[in-house]
Amino acid sequence: MGKKIILLIIVLSIIVTLTCFMPFPTRINMTIAGIRWVNNDGEFTENVELEIKGLYLQYLFQDNVFVGDISFTGLNRDIYSEMMKITFNEEPNFSGPLAYYSRTSNSITWLGDIHIEGAFDKIVIYLSREDKDGYSDCYISAPASDRQAAVDTASRLYGDGWVFT
Repeated sequence: MGKKIILLIIVLSIIVTLTCFMPFPTRINMTIAGIRWVNNDGEFTENVELEIKGLYLQYLFQDNVFVGDISFTGLNRDIYSEMMKITFNEEPNFSGPLAYYSRTSNSITWLGDIHIEGAFDKIVIYLSREDKDGYSDCYISAPASDRQAAVDTASRLYGDGWVFT
């Protein structure tokens, strides 16, 4: 009887340990409408379509990871480029760098950063680099149908200390 209890404790310990460090994968395949906007410029807004395909790995005791592709209207990249893995830091919110690796030029292009809520339920991308239309230092919020919804999403995901207008 004592050996069975010890064996049961060992098996349960292994299962709990594996559960703590194994990811909970979520397949993401969505196209979502958003708004491109510039902070402190109440005039500029542009409709944008984001396409997200990949695998979102949620962990209990480590940073979450997205492996796949994120593209959006106006993104200028060559067809042989691939998005680099995004590791989302949890403090103060889920955010990570947005970058692409180009196999043709053997270079990395940093676009900015991305903030998410849930499994890409709400998204804000900050573009610090010019895209093909010449836009830089702007945001893309999704889902959003107007500027106010886009600004509200950014305020929610960036948290306290950030002022968006």
